Amino acid sequence: MGAPLRVFLSHTSELRRYPTEQQSFVPAAEAAVTRAKHAVTDMAYSTARDTAPAEVCQQEVRAADIYVLIAGFCYGSTVVDRPEMSYTELEFETATEAGKPRFAFLLSENAQGPKALYGDENTGRQERFRERVNSELTIATFKTPDELGSLILQALAFPQVRDLGPSLQQRAGPRLATALPALASEAQERLQNMLTVLQRTARVIEQVEHSSAKPADMDDWESYRDQDRTHDQLATSASAPAQDLKACSEEALQAAEDAGEYVRRLGAQQFAKRAPRLAPIRRMVTELETISGQLANDMAQVRDELEERAEDYPDYYEAPSASLSQAYEFIDQAHRNVTWMKQALDRVQQTPETGGSAAAETSRRQRGGEAVRQRPGRGPARSGDPHIAETDAVQIPVLGKAAASSNGAMNAQDSGESVWVPRDYARHEGVFAVRVEGDSMSEDDILEDDFVIVDPGQQPRDGDIALVRMGGPGDTKALVKRLRLQRNGQLRHLESSNSNYGPITPGPTDDPFVNGKVIGIVRSVR
Repeated sequence: MGAPLRVFLSHTSELRRYPTEQQSFVPAAEAAVTRAKHAVTDMAYSTARDTAPAEVCQQEVRAADIYVLIAGFCYGSTVVDRPEMSYTELEFETATEAGKPRFAFLLSENAQGPKALYGDENTGRQERFRERVNSELTIATFKTPDELGSLILQALAFPQVRDLGPSLQQRAGPRLATALPALASEAQERLQNMLTVLQRTARVIEQVEHSSAKPADMDDWESYRDQDRTHDQLATSASAPAQDLKACSEEALQAAEDAGEYVRRLGAQQFAKRAPRLAPIRRMVTELETISGQLANDMAQVRDELEERAEDYPDYYEAPSASLSQAYEFIDQAHRNVTWMKQALDRVQQTPETGGSAAAETSRRQRGGEAVRQRPGRGPARSGDPHIAETDAVQIPVLGKAAASSNGAMNAQDSGESVWVPRDYARHEGVFAVRVEGDSMSEDDILEDDFVIVDPGQQPRDGDIALVRMGGPGDTKALVKRLRLQRNGQLRHLESSNSNYGPITPGPTDDPFVNGKVIGIVRSVR
């Protein structure tokens, strides 16, 4: 692991005391930061100094790597020489001006607690502050300390938090070996650890499924009392395995983070010429991507089943359902981390330093020096480009544009363009490409003007990226999004990776049609 990040927790004092003495919000947040292997800092840890409190606040925020806001309904103490602003809002403003990564968690109006938790003499100003935060950031809401801790842990586990820039790299760098054999050995050891954890997670999923399985004819029983009694027994039986599953999934996420530090270093450009020596690491990562993806899919099915039961029997199933929901978030993020590792290794294999295919290099030179960032295709080729050896690549048609944005969708129809892709990516009949417009999938490395390769012969699973036509098979409007499916395979919603965009849930007049799975990206860098 790299050196821990300094996480500044910004909050008002009542959130440290409530909702109960045994369990309050700020300690839960601090525990989550610690579990994410980072260091907590806030004004509670500031010692006496010959400096005004407002200046101390600003110094602490600027010195931190990440700013986390925990906002309730109390505005809190106001700054002595700026009475129109609270210290909490001053910290938020300082983090904004300093360009710090900001995460905001807002207490839900449906949370329970003592009266002192729900306002002070400046409640109106706090409402305006919360509205400001909500307008600037994608926020998360919480009701309980456990829920807040889980949300913060998930946020700080994202790889983009690990890659905050040169300052982090400078601090993390000396702690990691720099020679390829040492890095590869460390990565292999941590990947093997993750495999072991995933195998244990798979066994626990089976335990949850077995313990919660209801009799096949149970819904037809005439006695509702017997049904109620059986659901009580099933929920009780599933509670402990569900908690174990949550713990295993969290451990899998941590294992993925541990391995990621090394794998991402192996994906750096200095190892491009020795990329073939990374083949064993790439095979392990590919295996882990498959296993974690299947586990996420299996876990989603079990989660959906218990969520459905919780609607009818909340007193029984609410606890195990919540554990499964958190477990799924952990394993889904672990799967995404492994996918990013694979992408890093793919990129270093495909960089020009590895030699690439002769045809791809010839095509690059003949396009007048245009550099091609290949993931996983061999680069875009416009109609009329020089011939490329048939054994290396094939042309696929570009069927117009598809939106990677929050609402608009571009026409997906034959544009007359084509792109060259490795023959392996056109194994199925009908593979095509579309040009991306918008930035809603940027965190999955899908950028505006990229070509995404779509295979209509592959059925996407829950969590896969796909091309979706919202009006049905005959509609030409198309979106590139991550699929979130219900247990029965029906579309729950479409998800963007850019946090500036919310999910898209099909409306009653929509007839979504999944046009195929996105299997690769072709990018032109000018």
